[in-house]
Amino acid sequence: MNCDYPASPSAQNPLCWISPIMVKGQRVICVNDAFADFIRAIYTELPVEGGTYTIREVFLGREKVVNAGDTATVGLLLVELHNPTDPFHAAHQELGFSSERFAPPAEPPPDAVEEEVASPANTPDRAHFN
Repeated sequence: MNCDYPASPSAQNPLCWISPIMVKGQRVICVNDAFADFIRAIYTELPVEGGTYTIREVFLGREKVVNAGDTATVGLLLVELHNPTDPFHAAHQELGFSSERFAPPAEPPPDAVEEEVASPANTPDRAHFN
């Protein structure tokens, strides 16, 4: 599947809109840094669109900070950003970010990778192996 991130509902391939799997240690790029004033007031560090970050933790969190209801979302804590504890969380978990604000870095098309591997510049000089 060839997806250009950030994907959107209007993407030609509807499978591109499915959120990618996010794991601890993975590098991600912020694709949405539009935060409400309320969020800006309670967070000390926010991601910047286009910035690259490393996932520190993946957790199941509530969809909204206040009046969360019964919906959940995948949340992320990032190595590069640290925030205060969530004032509305009983266990005092650190404030995190919705995974929907991030996408994995775009991967080069498979043809480009094959060409790079096969190019003469990437062929070892046998004289160095004697």
